[in-house]
Amino acid sequence: MNALLRAAFLSAAAFLSLACEAGEAVPAEGIPSSHGTEPRTVTVAVLDTLLEDTTVSQMQARLQKALPAGWTARVVTTLSADAVTEITRFAPDFVLGPADLGLQFRAAGEAEPFRVATRKTARARNAAESTGSLIVVRADRPDLRSLADLRGKRVAATLPSSLPGWLAAEGEIARSGADPREFWGEKRFLSFPFPDVVSAVLSGAVDAAVLPACFLETLDRDAEADTSGLRPIAEKTDDALSCRRSTALYPDISLWGFPWTEEKLVRAVTVGLLSAPPGKDGYEWLSAVPHGSVASLYRDLEIGPYSYLRDNSLPALYERYKAWVQAGALLILFLILWEIRLHRLVKKRTRELSVALAREKEAESESRRDRERLGSLERRNIVSQMSAMIAHEVKSPVAAICNFTAILDFVLPEEVREGKTGKTVDTALQGIDTEAKRIAGIVDRVRNYAKSRQSAHAPCDLSDIARRAVKSLRNSLGQSVPVEERELVPAPVLGDSLELELLCFNLMKNGAEAVSGRKDAKVTISVTADEDPGRWLLTVRDNGPLLDDAAFAKLQSLMESVKPEGLGLGLSIVRGIADSHGALLAFRRNPTGGLTAELRIDRADTVPEEEKTK
Repeated sequence: MNALLRAAFLSAAAFLSLACEAGEAVPAEGIPSSHGTEPRTVTVAVLDTLLEDTTVSQMQARLQKALPAGWTARVVTTLSADAVTEITRFAPDFVLGPADLGLQFRAAGEAEPFRVATRKTARARNAAESTGSLIVVRADRPDLRSLADLRGKRVAATLPSSLPGWLAAEGEIARSGADPREFWGEKRFLSFPFPDVVSAVLSGAVDAAVLPACFLETLDRDAEADTSGLRPIAEKTDDALSCRRSTALYPDISLWGFPWTEEKLVRAVTVGLLSAPPGKDGYEWLSAVPHGSVASLYRDLEIGPYSYLRDNSLPALYERYKAWVQAGALLILFLILWEIRLHRLVKKRTRELSVALAREKEAESESRRDRERLGSLERRNIVSQMSAMIAHEVKSPVAAICNFTAILDFVLPEEVREGKTGKTVDTALQGIDTEAKRIAGIVDRVRNYAKSRQSAHAPCDLSDIARRAVKSLRNSLGQSVPVEERELVPAPVLGDSLELELLCFNLMKNGAEAVSGRKDAKVTISVTADEDPGRWLLTVRDNGPLLDDAAFAKLQSLMESVKPEGLGLGLSIVRGIADSHGALLAFRRNPTGGLTAELRIDRADTVPEEEKTK
C-alpha cells in the first residue's frame, strides 16, 4: 500500500508538470499582455513532501490565470532533503515550500527568498497560526497521559525537518523544559503519515506518533482509517485552529520568490493569488503574514541558522556573544580609564590640598608674625607712652620733694641739729634728698630709654603700608572683616613703615569693632592726594552708629576711650605715631553714622625698590 501511494503521488506530479507545459494559456486578469516581449515559461518548484497536497494541483490553474497571455506555468518536483542546493542550481521563478524555507537558505549561507503569499486554511483563525503537530498514542495505553510520560519512549514521525510535524513537536518539548535531543528513547522517521506512521503506533512498534495537525480529521473525513484507537497527548483546547493539536501553531506553506525573480512577474502572480476566492478545499492566499514564530522555534531548537548555539567552546561563545563581549571589554576599559582618571584627580586634589594647607600654614605663620611684629611695636609704643607719661608726671613731685628738703634743712635751728634729735632729723633729711635725687635719675634714664627706642625714618609707600595693614587685619580677625580698599595711589613718605602700618591697623580695627554686628557693615581705607600739594591724605571710614557729643569729645582726649572697657592707649599710640611723623590726625563724624579718620602726612621723594617689594 505504501509503495502504491508513492507511485501514485509521483505519477500525479509528473502528470501535473506535463499538463502545465502543454496547457493552454489563459489571459491574465488585469495584467497587460505587453508584460514581456516574448512568451516564456514560468517555473514553479514544489517540494516532494507537498505532492499529496491538493493545493499543488490548484496552484497550476491559479498561476496560469495570473500570467500574461502566451505565458505558461510549469511545475517541477524538488527533493526536500536537498532543497537549497537544488533550488539554487536550477533557479526556478517560484518555489512552493514550507514556512521555514527562508531559514534553510539562511543556514546554508545563500541569499534568502522572499514570501509572495502564504496559504491559510479555513480551519485557522489567522494565517500565522495555520498548522502544527499532534502527538498521539494508543487509546489503550493508560500509562501515557502527559508529555512527561513519553520521556524515554519510542516515537515515529515523517521527515525530521518537517515543520508541521517533527519540529513543532520538538518545540513543545523544549518549552516544557526538557531537552528534545535527549527526550526520546528511540526515533523512527518514516515516509508518510498514513499508513506508515499511523500503522507503527497502532501496531505497538512505537509508543507515540507525531502527525501534522488536522491529519486525523482528514482521515476521518475520507474514511481512510479508523482513528478511534488513537488518543492525543497534551492536546490544546483554544480556538485558534479547529483541529486537534498538541503544539503551538505556525504559518502554513508559502509561495517563495527569489532575487532573480522578475518584479513584474512577482506582481502578476501576487495579484492573481490574492484576488482569487477561496478554493473548494477552503484554502486562500494572503500576503504580509508574520513568520516570527518560525524563527523563534529554530532558535529554541538551536537548528538551521541557530545551530551555532550548540557549540559551547570558547571561540564559539565569543563569536556568539561577540557584541556583548566587546561591549563588556569597552566597559571594563572605560572603568579602568575612569579609575585612572579618578586616581589622577585624587592625586591632583591631594596635591592641591597639600599646597592649600601649606599656604594656610604659611598664612597662619605670617599672621602670627604680623601679630608678633605689631604687638611688639604696640608694646614698645605703650612703654614709650607710659614712660613719657610717668616721667612727665613723676619728675615734678620729685623736684618738689627735693625743694621741700632744702627748705627744711635751711629753716631748722642750730640747737636742734646739735642734739640727739637733731642728728636723727639731719639723717632723715639727707636720706629724703638722696632718694629723691635717685628717683629723678631713674626718671631721666626711662626718658632717655624711650627716646633711644624710636627708630629712624626711611622712605616708604603709604599705599603699600595700607595694603599690608589690611592683610594683617584680615589674618587677625578673619574673612568676616568688612574692609574695602578704595583708591590707593602710590604715596611716597618718609617714616617708619612698621609704625605707620600699626597706625593703619588700629584705625581699621577700631572701625571694624564699631560696625560689628551690622548687616551693611563696611570699613574703607584710601590714600589720595591732599588739597595741600605737599601732603598725602590717608582716610579710614566706617558706617558704624552715630556718635554723640560726649563720645566724640573723648576722641580729642589723649587717654580716654569711646569704649567702656577701653583704656585709651590704642588712640594714644596712633596719635603718638602721627606726632612722631609730623602728621596731622583728625576725626569727623559722618552724617549717616560712623566715623572718618584722616591722616595728613608730608610727601617724600620716590620710594626705594626694596620698599615696593615688601
